[in-house]
Amino acid sequence: MNISDFKIVDFKESNFIKPLRASYVINTHKVDWDFIKSFDCVSIMLYHKAKDSFIFVKQFRAPLYYHENCANLENGFSIELCSGIIDKDKSLEEIALDECIEELGFKPKKLIYIDKFYTGFGSGVSAQHLFFAEVSDDDIVGVGGGVDNGEFIESVWVRLSEYDSFFANNKRSALIDFANLWFRHIYKK
Repeated sequence: MNISDFKIVDFKESNFIKPLRASYVINTHKVDWDFIKSFDCVSIMLYHKAKDSFIFVKQFRAPLYYHENCANLENGFSIELCSGIIDKDKSLEEIALDECIEELGFKPKKLIYIDKFYTGFGSGVSAQHLFFAEVSDDDIVGVGGGVDNGEFIESVWVRLSEYDSFFANNKRSALIDFANLWFRHIYKK
């Protein structure tokens, strides 16, 4: 993948986030707090039983690249759970299935709802609904890769036995580690 002409430009409006400022008084102290209103989302941890592997998403993230000082293109890539925003009039399960097909080309036969989590308490709260699905080659219905809007998603297969060594050298969110712990200590029991 080639990224070029990366620059920060003036922000005018977005279909995905809205900057806000709250002003309030707490114990006689006036506070102004800037944050972002954004969509809630679904995230799905996929596990291919026959290959004893998790299937993750590798994607370029401009905020991560910027946070890492734009020093190296690889610094802008993260390994993530299959995820998508809740912006359609569909159930959480339907949105999760759509994302599995869109990003990874799998249509799981069964989704297990794990829990609801919150992220970004200081910068903007959104809820993440975490699912798990066990898949096989029979569940392949497409090629994945995301939609043609600049996502350029790659699937990444990580064997269960190589999880720790893989993530010693790759960026991920805390939600992946939570899903991994849930898988090992709840699902695999």
